[in-house]
Amino acid sequence: TASSNGKPNTALLASRGRLINHLLATSDPLVIPATDEAVQVEIEFTIHNIELDEQERKFTIDGYFLRKWDDVSLRWNASDYNNIQEICIPIQNLWSPDVVLFNYQGLTNPSMSHDDAVVYSSGNVLHVPRISDSAVCALDMSKFPFDIQTCKLIYGSWVYSSLQLNISSTSPPVISENYELSEKWEIVSTKSKVETRYYPCCPESYVTYIMTFVLRRHFVYSCQVLIFPAIIIAALIPFMFLLPSESKERITLGIALIVVCVMQINVINNSLPKGYSTIPVILTYHVLTLILVAFSHPLNLSLQIFLKGLRKLVCLGDDTYHPTDEQETMSMRGKDVVVGVNDEKPPQTSGGNMDEINKHMQSLAQRDSVLDARQEVLAEWQQMAMVIDRIMFILFLIIFVISTISIFPDAFY
Repeated sequence: TASSNGKPNTALLASRGRLINHLLATSDPLVIPATDEAVQVEIEFTIHNIELDEQERKFTIDGYFLRKWDDVSLRWNASDYNNIQEICIPIQNLWSPDVVLFNYQGLTNPSMSHDDAVVYSSGNVLHVPRISDSAVCALDMSKFPFDIQTCKLIYGSWVYSSLQLNISSTSPPVISENYELSEKWEIVSTKSKVETRYYPCCPESYVTYIMTFVLRRHFVYSCQVLIFPAIIIAALIPFMFLLPSESKERITLGIALIVVCVMQINVINNSLPKGYSTIPVILTYHVLTLILVAFSHPLNLSLQIFLKGLRKLVCLGDDTYHPTDEQETMSMRGKDVVVGVNDEKPPQTSGGNMDEINKHMQSLAQRDSVLDARQEVLAEWQQMAMVIDRIMFILFLIIFVISTISIFPDAFY
Protein backbone atom coordinates (compact mmCIF):
# COMPACT_ATOMS: atom_id res chain seq x y z
CA THR A 1 0.00 0.00 0.00
CA ALA A 2 3.02 2.29 0.08
CA SER A 3 4.63 3.89 -2.95
CA SER A 4 8.33 3.71 -3.79
CA ASN A 5 9.05 6.94 -1.88
CA GLY A 6 7.51 5.54 1.32
CA LYS A 7 4.25 7.47 1.11
CA PRO A 8 0.89 5.64 1.19
CA ASN A 9 -0.55 4.69 -2.18
CA THR A 10 -3.73 6.70 -1.92
CA ALA A 11 -5.05 5.40 -5.22
CA LEU A 12 -4.77 1.79 -4.06
CA LEU A 13 -6.35 2.59 -0.71
CA ALA A 14 -9.20 4.37 -2.44
CA SER A 15 -9.68 1.42 -4.79
CA ARG A 16 -9.89 -0.97 -1.87
CA GLY A 17 -12.45 1.19 -0.14
CA ARG A 18 -14.56 1.39 -3.30
CA LEU A 19 -14.27 -2.37 -3.79
CA ILE A 20 -15.35 -3.21 -0.26
CA ASN A 21 -18.31 -0.85 -0.52
CA HIS A 22 -19.25 -2.42 -3.84
CA LEU A 23 -19.07 -5.97 -2.50
CA LEU A 24 -21.02 -5.18 0.66
CA ALA A 25 -23.68 -3.47 -1.44
CA THR A 26 -24.10 -6.38 -3.87
CA SER A 27 -23.82 -9.20 -1.32
CA ASP A 28 -26.44 -10.07 1.30
CA PRO A 29 -25.23 -12.30 4.19
CA LEU A 30 -28.78 -13.66 4.55
CA VAL A 31 -29.20 -14.78 0.92
CA ILE A 32 -27.58 -17.95 -0.44
CA PRO A 33 -25.71 -17.19 -3.69
CA ALA A 34 -27.35 -20.03 -5.57
CA THR A 35 -28.52 -19.83 -9.16
CA ASP A 36 -29.77 -22.85 -11.06
CA GLU A 37 -27.30 -25.19 -9.36
CA ALA A 38 -26.43 -25.86 -5.73
CA VAL A 39 -23.56 -24.00 -4.12
CA GLN A 40 -20.47 -26.21 -4.14
CA VAL A 41 -18.67 -26.11 -0.78
CA GLU A 42 -15.25 -27.75 -0.55
CA ILE A 43 -14.13 -28.80 2.92
CA GLU A 44 -10.73 -29.72 4.33
CA PHE A 45 -9.56 -30.13 7.92
CA THR A 46 -6.12 -29.65 9.47
CA ILE A 47 -5.66 -31.26 12.90
CA HIS A 48 -3.82 -29.35 15.59
CA ASN A 49 -4.76 -31.39 18.65
CA ILE A 50 -7.09 -34.23 19.68
CA GLU A 51 -8.27 -35.51 23.03
CA LEU A 52 -10.59 -38.31 24.14
CA ASP A 53 -12.30 -38.22 27.54
CA GLU A 54 -13.41 -41.74 28.45
CA GLN A 55 -15.48 -40.68 31.44
CA GLU A 56 -17.63 -38.31 29.38
CA ARG A 57 -17.34 -40.26 26.10
CA LYS A 58 -16.24 -36.98 24.52
CA PHE A 59 -13.90 -36.67 21.55
CA THR A 60 -12.45 -33.18 21.13
CA ILE A 61 -10.63 -31.98 18.05
CA ASP A 62 -8.85 -28.68 17.60
CA GLY A 63 -7.67 -27.41 14.24
CA TYR A 64 -8.41 -25.38 11.13
CA PHE A 65 -11.59 -25.89 9.13
CA LEU A 66 -11.01 -24.87 5.51
CA ARG A 67 -14.12 -23.99 3.49
CA LYS A 68 -14.21 -22.81 -0.12
CA TRP A 69 -17.21 -21.84 -2.18
CA ASP A 70 -18.18 -19.58 -5.08
CA ASP A 71 -20.36 -16.49 -4.62
CA VAL A 72 -21.44 -14.89 -7.89
CA SER A 73 -22.40 -11.68 -6.11
CA LEU A 74 -18.77 -11.13 -5.07
CA ARG A 75 -17.22 -11.04 -8.53
CA TRP A 76 -15.54 -7.92 -9.87
CA ASN A 77 -13.35 -6.75 -12.69
CA ALA A 78 -9.85 -6.29 -11.29
CA SER A 79 -8.98 -3.61 -13.85
CA ASP A 80 -11.73 -1.39 -12.44
CA TYR A 81 -10.15 -1.44 -8.97
CA ASN A 82 -6.45 -0.81 -9.52
CA ASN A 83 -5.86 -4.47 -10.46
CA ILE A 84 -6.87 -5.81 -7.02
CA GLN A 85 -7.20 -9.61 -7.30
CA GLU A 86 -8.21 -10.44 -3.72
CA ILE A 87 -9.42 -8.73 -0.60
CA CYS A 88 -10.19 -9.65 3.03
CA ILE A 89 -13.70 -9.13 4.41
CA PRO A 90 -15.08 -10.16 7.84
CA ILE A 91 -17.03 -13.39 7.41
CA GLN A 92 -20.05 -12.06 9.31
CA ASN A 93 -20.58 -9.55 6.48
CA LEU A 94 -20.80 -12.34 3.89
CA TRP A 95 -23.02 -15.32 3.32
CA SER A 96 -21.31 -18.50 4.55
CA PRO A 97 -22.46 -22.13 4.49
CA ASP A 98 -24.05 -23.26 7.76
CA VAL A 99 -21.93 -26.40 8.00
CA VAL A 100 -22.19 -27.44 11.65
CA LEU A 101 -21.34 -30.48 13.75
CA PHE A 102 -24.34 -32.80 14.10
CA ASN A 103 -23.13 -35.20 16.80
CA TYR A 104 -21.81 -32.53 19.15
CA GLN A 105 -21.41 -33.29 22.85
CA GLY A 106 -23.23 -30.94 25.18
CA LEU A 107 -26.26 -28.70 25.14
CA THR A 108 -25.05 -26.17 22.59
CA ASN A 109 -23.30 -26.54 19.28
CA PRO A 110 -19.83 -24.97 19.38
CA SER A 111 -19.26 -22.20 16.88
CA MET A 112 -16.17 -21.46 14.86
CA SER A 113 -14.17 -18.27 15.19
CA HIS A 114 -15.27 -15.20 13.20
CA ASP A 115 -12.14 -14.59 11.15
CA ASP A 116 -11.81 -12.71 7.91
CA ALA A 117 -12.51 -14.47 4.66
CA VAL A 118 -10.41 -14.03 1.53
CA VAL A 119 -12.51 -13.06 -1.48
CA TYR A 120 -11.07 -13.38 -5.00
CA SER A 121 -12.11 -11.45 -8.09
CA SER A 122 -13.53 -14.65 -9.59
CA GLY A 123 -16.04 -14.85 -6.74
CA ASN A 124 -14.26 -17.63 -4.89
CA VAL A 125 -14.35 -17.32 -1.11
CA LEU A 126 -11.79 -18.93 1.21
CA HIS A 127 -12.55 -19.15 4.93
CA VAL A 128 -10.14 -20.95 7.30
CA PRO A 129 -11.38 -20.46 10.87
CA ARG A 130 -9.88 -22.01 14.00
CA ILE A 131 -12.35 -24.51 15.36
CA SER A 132 -12.66 -26.68 18.47
CA ASP A 133 -15.45 -29.26 18.39
CA SER A 134 -16.45 -31.96 20.86
CA ALA A 135 -18.41 -34.94 19.58
CA VAL A 136 -19.99 -37.94 21.24
CA CYS A 137 -17.84 -41.04 20.72
CA ALA A 138 -19.06 -44.61 21.24
CA LEU A 139 -16.32 -46.45 23.13
CA ASP A 140 -15.43 -50.13 23.15
CA MET A 141 -13.58 -50.78 26.43
CA SER A 142 -13.35 -54.57 26.07
CA LYS A 143 -9.57 -54.46 25.42
CA PHE A 144 -8.73 -51.67 27.87
CA PRO A 145 -5.92 -50.60 28.30
CA PHE A 146 -4.85 -51.95 24.88
CA ASP A 147 -7.95 -50.52 23.22
CA ILE A 148 -8.32 -48.87 19.83
CA GLN A 149 -11.20 -46.42 19.53
CA THR A 150 -12.97 -45.09 16.45
CA CYS A 151 -14.59 -41.66 16.70
CA LYS A 152 -16.56 -39.80 14.06
CA LEU A 153 -17.41 -36.15 13.49
CA ILE A 154 -20.45 -35.60 11.28
CA TYR A 155 -20.84 -32.19 9.64
CA GLY A 156 -23.60 -30.94 7.43
CA SER A 157 -25.87 -28.07 6.54
CA TRP A 158 -28.58 -27.45 9.09
CA VAL A 159 -31.17 -25.95 6.71
CA TYR A 160 -29.98 -26.30 3.10
CA SER A 161 -30.77 -29.50 1.21
CA SER A 162 -28.61 -31.01 -1.52
CA LEU A 163 -30.60 -28.98 -4.07
CA GLN A 164 -29.19 -25.78 -2.59
CA LEU A 165 -25.84 -26.78 -1.07
CA ASN A 166 -23.48 -29.60 -1.93
CA ILE A 167 -20.41 -30.60 0.11
CA SER A 168 -17.26 -32.13 -1.33
CA SER A 169 -13.84 -33.07 0.03
CA THR A 170 -10.63 -33.75 -1.83
CA SER A 171 -8.51 -35.18 1.01
CA PRO A 172 -8.85 -36.74 4.48
CA PRO A 173 -8.01 -34.69 7.59
CA VAL A 174 -4.37 -33.60 7.57
CA ILE A 175 -2.16 -33.54 10.67
CA SER A 176 -0.60 -30.14 11.20
CA GLU A 177 3.16 -29.65 11.39
CA ASN A 178 2.57 -28.07 14.81
CA TYR A 179 0.49 -30.99 16.01
CA GLU A 180 0.46 -31.31 19.80
CA LEU A 181 0.93 -34.92 20.86
CA SER A 182 -1.75 -36.29 23.13
CA GLU A 183 -0.69 -37.75 26.46
CA LYS A 184 -3.00 -40.75 26.13
CA TRP A 185 -3.76 -41.27 22.45
CA GLU A 186 -2.06 -41.48 19.10
CA ILE A 187 -3.77 -41.15 15.73
CA VAL A 188 -3.58 -44.41 13.76
CA SER A 189 -5.49 -43.25 10.69
CA THR A 190 -7.92 -40.61 9.45
CA LYS A 191 -10.37 -40.64 6.61
CA SER A 192 -13.30 -38.62 5.35
CA LYS A 193 -16.29 -39.24 3.14
CA VAL A 194 -19.38 -37.45 1.89
CA GLU A 195 -22.79 -39.07 2.25
CA THR A 196 -26.30 -38.18 1.19
CA ARG A 197 -28.94 -38.77 3.85
CA TYR A 198 -32.69 -38.56 4.10
CA TYR A 199 -34.58 -37.52 7.22
CA PRO A 200 -38.21 -38.15 8.21
CA CYS A 201 -38.94 -34.41 8.30
CA CYS A 202 -38.20 -33.63 4.69
CA PRO A 203 -38.41 -35.28 1.26
CA GLU A 204 -35.14 -33.72 0.06
CA SER A 205 -31.75 -35.27 0.66
CA TYR A 206 -29.03 -33.62 2.73
CA VAL A 207 -25.28 -33.89 2.25
CA THR A 208 -23.08 -34.72 5.25
CA TYR A 209 -19.32 -34.70 5.65
CA ILE A 210 -18.00 -37.45 7.97
CA MET A 211 -14.49 -37.52 9.44
CA THR A 212 -13.35 -40.79 11.02
CA PHE A 213 -10.44 -40.99 13.45
CA VAL A 214 -8.88 -44.25 14.62
CA LEU A 215 -7.08 -43.74 17.94
CA ARG A 216 -4.77 -46.07 19.85
CA ARG A 217 -4.05 -45.67 23.53
CA HIS A 218 -0.49 -45.11 24.74
CA PHE A 219 -0.33 -48.15 27.04
CA VAL A 220 3.15 -47.54 28.50
CA TYR A 221 1.67 -45.63 31.42
CA SER A 222 -1.18 -48.13 31.75
CA CYS A 223 1.29 -51.02 31.84
CA GLN A 224 3.21 -49.44 34.69
CA VAL A 225 0.11 -48.56 36.72
CA LEU A 226 -2.35 -51.35 35.87
CA ILE A 227 -0.87 -54.29 33.96
CA PHE A 228 2.38 -54.94 35.85
CA PRO A 229 0.73 -54.85 39.32
CA ALA A 230 -2.00 -57.20 38.09
CA ILE A 231 0.57 -59.68 36.75
CA ILE A 232 2.64 -59.52 39.95
CA ILE A 233 -0.44 -60.17 42.09
CA ALA A 234 -1.41 -63.18 39.99
CA ALA A 235 2.18 -64.48 39.94
CA LEU A 236 2.22 -64.71 43.75
CA ILE A 237 -0.69 -67.17 43.84
CA PRO A 238 1.31 -70.29 42.82
CA PHE A 239 3.97 -69.46 45.42
CA MET A 240 1.36 -69.80 48.16
CA PHE A 241 1.67 -73.57 47.72
CA LEU A 242 5.37 -73.38 48.60
CA LEU A 243 4.44 -72.34 52.13
CA PRO A 244 3.42 -75.03 54.67
CA SER A 245 -0.31 -75.69 54.48
CA GLU A 246 -0.73 -75.24 58.24
CA SER A 247 1.23 -71.97 58.42
CA LYS A 248 -0.47 -68.65 59.17
CA GLU A 249 1.71 -66.91 56.60
CA ARG A 250 -0.09 -68.79 53.84
CA ILE A 251 -3.47 -67.47 54.95
CA THR A 252 -2.05 -63.96 55.46
CA LEU A 253 -0.64 -63.91 51.93
CA GLY A 254 -3.97 -64.98 50.46
CA ILE A 255 -5.86 -62.27 52.34
CA ALA A 256 -3.31 -59.64 51.28
CA LEU A 257 -3.66 -60.67 47.61
CA ILE A 258 -7.44 -60.38 47.81
CA VAL A 259 -7.27 -56.90 49.37
CA VAL A 260 -4.77 -55.59 46.79
CA CYS A 261 -6.76 -57.10 43.93
CA VAL A 262 -9.98 -55.43 45.12
CA MET A 263 -8.16 -52.09 45.38
CA GLN A 264 -6.90 -52.46 41.80
CA ILE A 265 -10.42 -53.23 40.57
CA ASN A 266 -11.66 -50.05 42.26
CA VAL A 267 -8.92 -47.96 40.58
CA ILE A 268 -9.76 -49.40 37.16
CA ASN A 269 -13.48 -48.90 37.64
CA ASN A 270 -12.94 -45.21 38.44
CA SER A 271 -11.04 -44.69 35.17
CA LEU A 272 -13.73 -46.26 32.97
CA PRO A 273 -16.85 -44.56 31.59
CA LYS A 274 -20.02 -45.00 33.58
CA GLY A 275 -22.36 -47.71 32.40
CA TYR A 276 -19.90 -49.47 30.08
CA SER A 277 -21.48 -52.46 28.35
CA THR A 278 -18.37 -54.59 27.86
CA ILE A 279 -16.04 -55.90 30.56
CA PRO A 280 -12.39 -54.91 30.01
CA VAL A 281 -9.85 -57.69 29.82
CA ILE A 282 -7.96 -56.35 32.83
CA LEU A 283 -11.08 -56.71 34.99
CA THR A 284 -11.49 -60.26 33.71
CA TYR A 285 -7.89 -60.91 34.71
CA HIS A 286 -8.46 -59.57 38.24
CA VAL A 287 -11.64 -61.64 38.63
CA LEU A 288 -9.69 -64.74 37.58
CA THR A 289 -7.04 -63.84 40.17
CA LEU A 290 -9.69 -63.60 42.89
CA ILE A 291 -11.10 -66.99 41.87
CA LEU A 292 -7.68 -68.63 42.02
CA VAL A 293 -6.92 -67.12 45.44
CA ALA A 294 -10.32 -68.16 46.79
CA PHE A 295 -9.90 -71.65 45.34
CA SER A 296 -6.46 -72.17 46.88
CA HIS A 297 -7.72 -71.94 50.50
CA PRO A 298 -10.53 -74.52 50.26
CA LEU A 299 -8.00 -76.69 48.48
CA ASN A 300 -5.74 -76.67 51.55
CA LEU A 301 -8.65 -77.60 53.83
CA SER A 302 -9.82 -80.31 51.44
CA LEU A 303 -6.29 -81.70 51.30
CA GLN A 304 -6.10 -82.02 55.09
CA ILE A 305 -9.54 -83.68 55.28
CA PHE A 306 -8.55 -86.04 52.47
CA LEU A 307 -5.32 -87.09 54.18
CA LYS A 308 -7.01 -87.71 57.55
CA GLY A 309 -9.78 -89.71 55.91
CA LEU A 310 -7.26 -91.72 53.91
CA ARG A 311 -5.30 -92.57 57.08
CA LYS A 312 -8.44 -93.96 58.69
CA LEU A 313 -9.31 -95.83 55.51
CA VAL A 314 -5.99 -97.70 55.55
CA CYS A 315 -6.33 -98.38 59.30
CA LEU A 316 -3.61 -95.97 60.40
CA GLY A 317 -5.87 -94.09 62.79
CA ASP A 318 -5.18 -90.52 63.77
CA ASP A 319 -2.12 -88.87 65.25
CA THR A 320 -3.18 -89.12 68.96
CA TYR A 321 -1.62 -91.74 71.22
CA HIS A 322 -3.95 -93.86 73.42
CA PRO A 323 -2.78 -96.69 75.81
CA THR A 324 -4.11 -100.09 74.79
CA ASP A 325 -4.99 -101.23 78.36
CA GLU A 326 -4.85 -100.20 82.00
CA GLN A 327 -1.21 -100.60 82.91
CA GLU A 328 0.67 -99.28 85.87
CA THR A 329 2.33 -95.94 85.66
CA MET A 330 5.14 -94.57 87.72
CA SER A 331 5.69 -91.00 88.81
CA MET A 332 8.38 -89.35 86.70
CA ARG A 333 9.94 -88.00 89.89
CA GLY A 334 10.74 -91.55 91.03
CA LYS A 335 9.25 -91.07 94.54
CA ASP A 336 5.81 -92.74 94.47
CA VAL A 337 4.50 -95.90 92.88
CA VAL A 338 0.90 -96.18 91.73
CA VAL A 339 -0.50 -99.65 91.27
CA GLY A 340 -3.11 -100.68 88.71
CA VAL A 341 -6.70 -101.33 89.82
CA ASN A 342 -6.50 -105.09 89.17
CA ASP A 343 -3.78 -105.64 91.81
CA GLU A 344 -5.01 -106.73 95.27
CA LYS A 345 -1.83 -106.23 97.30
CA PRO A 346 1.06 -103.79 97.18
CA PRO A 347 4.52 -105.20 96.64
CA GLN A 348 6.16 -106.42 99.84
CA THR A 349 9.77 -107.04 98.82
CA SER A 350 12.55 -105.20 97.11
CA GLY A 351 12.60 -107.89 94.40
CA GLY A 352 8.97 -107.16 93.68
CA ASN A 353 9.76 -103.46 93.39
CA MET A 354 12.44 -104.20 90.84
CA ASP A 355 9.99 -106.24 88.79
CA GLU A 356 7.53 -103.37 88.83
CA ILE A 357 10.24 -100.92 87.79
CA ASN A 358 11.30 -103.17 84.91
CA LYS A 359 7.70 -103.49 83.84
CA HIS A 360 7.26 -99.72 83.83
CA MET A 361 10.47 -99.25 81.89
CA GLN A 362 9.27 -101.70 79.26
CA SER A 363 5.96 -99.81 79.06
CA LEU A 364 7.75 -96.49 78.55
CA ALA A 365 10.00 -98.01 75.90
CA GLN A 366 6.99 -99.49 74.13
CA ARG A 367 5.21 -96.12 74.19
CA ASP A 368 8.28 -94.37 72.79
CA SER A 369 8.53 -96.88 69.97
CA VAL A 370 4.84 -96.36 69.14
CA LEU A 371 5.30 -92.58 69.15
CA ASP A 372 8.36 -92.89 66.92
CA ALA A 373 6.43 -95.05 64.49
CA ARG A 374 3.56 -92.58 64.44
CA GLN A 375 6.00 -89.71 63.86
CA GLU A 376 7.48 -91.58 60.91
CA VAL A 377 4.00 -92.16 59.44
CA LEU A 378 3.10 -88.51 60.05
CA ALA A 379 6.29 -87.41 58.33
CA GLU A 380 5.39 -89.58 55.34
CA TRP A 381 1.93 -87.97 55.14
CA GLN A 382 3.53 -84.55 55.38
CA GLN A 383 5.83 -85.48 52.53
CA MET A 384 2.78 -86.56 50.54
CA ALA A 385 1.07 -83.23 51.29
CA MET A 386 4.23 -81.42 50.20
CA VAL A 387 4.25 -83.36 46.92
CA ILE A 388 0.61 -82.42 46.30
CA ASP A 389 1.44 -78.78 47.08
CA ARG A 390 4.26 -78.90 44.53
CA ILE A 391 1.87 -80.35 41.96
CA MET A 392 -0.63 -77.58 42.68
CA PHE A 393 2.18 -75.03 42.42
CA ILE A 394 3.05 -76.25 38.93
CA LEU A 395 -0.64 -76.41 37.94
CA PHE A 396 -1.39 -72.87 39.15
CA LEU A 397 1.81 -71.60 37.54
CA ILE A 398 0.71 -73.04 34.19
CA ILE A 399 -2.74 -71.48 34.63
CA PHE A 400 -1.10 -68.13 35.42
CA VAL A 401 1.14 -68.19 32.34
CA ILE A 402 -1.61 -69.30 29.95
CA SER A 403 -4.19 -66.83 31.27
CA THR A 404 -1.72 -63.93 31.24
CA ILE A 405 -0.62 -64.53 27.65
CA SER A 406 -4.18 -65.14 26.41
CA ILE A 407 -5.75 -62.13 28.18
CA PHE A 408 -2.89 -59.68 27.57
CA PRO A 409 -1.53 -60.70 24.15
CA ASP A 410 -0.71 -57.08 23.23
CA ALA A 411 1.69 -56.86 26.17
CA PHE A 412 3.88 -59.64 24.77
CA TYR A 413 3.63 -59.24 21.00
